[in-house]
This record gives sequence, C-alpha cells and structure tokens, in this order.
Amino acid sequence: MIFQFSQISRIVNMFKNFNPIAWIVAAVVVVIPLLMFFIMRVNYNNLYSRLEAEAAARQDVSKITFDTTWKIIQGQAQVATTERESFKATFIEIMNSRTQNDQNLIMKWSQEAQVPISADLYKALQNSIESQRGKFLNAQKELIDIRREAENARNTFPGSMFLGGRAPIKINIVTSEKTDKVFETGKEDNVDVFGK
Repeated sequence: MIFQFSQISRIVNMFKNFNPIAWIVAAVVVVIPLLMFFIMRVNYNNLYSRLEAEAAARQDVSKITFDTTWKIIQGQAQVATTERESFKATFIEIMNSRTQNDQNLIMKWSQEAQVPISADLYKALQNSIESQRGKFLNAQKELIDIRREAENARNTFPGSMFLGGRAPIKINIVTSEKTDKVFETGKEDNVDVFGK
C-alpha cells in the first residue's frame, strides 16, 4: 500500500512541477487533432448523407422522366393513329360516294388529286421521342455521376476512414436487353436497325 501511495505521490508532484505553457502545448497537441478528426468525420458523413438523398431524388426524377417520355410518345402516337384512321375512313367514304356506279373507276382514280398525308405529325412524334429520350439519358447520367462521387468519397483517403463501413449508393440504370447482351458478350454483330 505504501508503494502505491508513493507512486501516486510522485505523479502528482510531477504535474505540480509542470510549466503552464507545457500544459497548454500538451492540450493543443491532443485536442486539435481530436477536434479535426471529429470535424472531418461529421463533414464526410454529411457529404455522404447528402449524396444518398440526392441519388434518391434523382432516381425519382429519372422515373418521372421515363414515365413522361412514354406518355408523350403514346399520346402523339395515338393522335397519329387517330389521324390516319380518320383519314382512311373519310377517304374511303369519299371514294365510295363518287364511284358507286362508275365503270371508269381506274380512269377517275388516276385523274383525281391524292390527299397528302401530313408528315408533320410523324416529325413531331420523332422529335418528341428524340428529345424525351435525351432528357431521360441526362437523368440517368446524373445518377451515375452521384454514385461516382459517393464511391470516390467512400473509397479514397481520408474519406475511407469515415465512410468505409457505409453501404454503396444503389441506383437503377434502365437499359435494354440488347444492350445488356452486347456488354455481356463484348460484341455487337447485328446492326440491323429495323430487325429485318
């Protein structure tokens, strides 16, 4: 018991003899690195949390962009189909009424002016497909960029010290079955656009 008391007494005397400046230096040497470590940990965790939230929001944007794309295309295609069917019905009715009892049908047909089918609607449909697919592509690229940024923060030093245990951000990239097969095999031999 006396031995332990003397040890404690020496330690206490050693601290009593410490210079106040030495105390300040020791405190700075210990406290500043701990404070920096704590601040960096908070910053990296906040960064990753913001990236997770942004990825989730962009995934939703990607979904509504995809949905909007198909709704616009379907709507315009329905207008085109309706216009085509309406034109067909009207044209058949006109031709039937004009040629019911006419034996010179072929002659009249060649002399009549044909009603041109407007290509404007099909051009509008084509432009909508192209622009909407472009918007969808951009939404998907933004998702990939967010995932890249999160993976860089998670896997590079010093972020890996603080985020190494966090799960990677999961995103859904929409592709076609054909694209998946091409990347699986590494070959694209069939370049027939229309699949004939």
